[in-house]
Amino acid sequence: MSEDNLDGLRQARDERSLQKRRAVEQAVDQLKQSNETITFKAVAKLAGVSRQYLYNNFKAVSYTHLRAHETEADL
Repeated sequence: MSEDNLDGLRQARDERSLQKRRAVEQAVDQLKQSNETITFKAVAKLAGVSRQYLYNNFKAVSYTHLRAHETEADL
């Protein structure tokens, strides 16, 4: 594969990643504004991403915060 093709693939991957991150941020903002509980399940559904994506990409403080608010029904 040529370097130009690889650059194009990297750029497309980066754009998809940015779109997903923005969707997650918007979902969290929407849940906050509506005073709903912020859970991995709720954020994933609103953002159109998998919970595994959230687990893999949003750790540390946000992970602890979301995990603390999840219930058995959310898992």
